[in-house]
Amino acid sequence: MTEERSLANVLKALPDLLRMEQTWGLLATIIRQWGIENVIPILLGTVRKMGIIDSVTRLLNFKLDKLFANLVVSTWDTLGDREAIISGDKRFTFKEYEERVFRLGNGLQSLGLEYMDRVAIMLYNTNEHMESMFGSWFIGCTTPDVNWHLSRDELATII
Repeated sequence: MTEERSLANVLKALPDLLRMEQTWGLLATIIRQWGIENVIPILLGTVRKMGIIDSVTRLLNFKLDKLFANLVVSTWDTLGDREAIISGDKRFTFKEYEERVFRLGNGLQSLGLEYMDRVAIMLYNTNEHMESMFGSWFIGCTTPDVNWHLSRDELATII
């Protein structure tokens, strides 16, 4: 499926998604957790980073993965000094977390990982696991779900 068809399908489904009770519940939860004073700069930062204000053509041709990445980065930028991750005795602000994720992404690229490579992450649910997922996603790698309960053959199939 081409990006244009994929985007067209998303745009067709948008009215139905906006009418869903779950959508409004999710939005209300996000606004309660982050505050409207943070949600608006996050959305505006995402739009600015996407550059979609410049041209309607760009809006029709953008990639959903770029949208997700810019939404996440805008969130991190807006919430900067707020505590983002608490993992055991470790505590990271959104700004510190962003720096760690980008540093890991750069490190993965320096090891030879490229766009659309697969990165299997087998870690406990810690900050390192989340950093590995985001670091991989930001360089365009997919991260299949794996865990230590899987057999060797199951792991090979998934990876």
